[in-house]
Amino acid sequence: MKPEEIRRHLLRRPFSPFEITILDGERYVIGHPENLVVRETYVFVAEDTDWAIFHPDSVVSIRSARNARGRVRR
Repeated sequence: MKPEEIRRHLLRRPFSPFEITILDGERYVIGHPENLVVRETYVFVAEDTDWAIFHPDSVVSIRSARNARGRVRR
């Protein structure tokens, strides 16, 4: 996915939590805009006790995640 598409979800006002799914099936719930950094060559996700880095091209879907928190394992 293009970084701009990911940023569009991040910059929505008011912010609404969303879930990112990547190629290997891992899913990350972005519950706060400060938990995600999107650059041209990487996406950084911060969680309570963990973090992840992956390439924007590995993002296969983004969907609404209201009332959700943290990583969702496959």
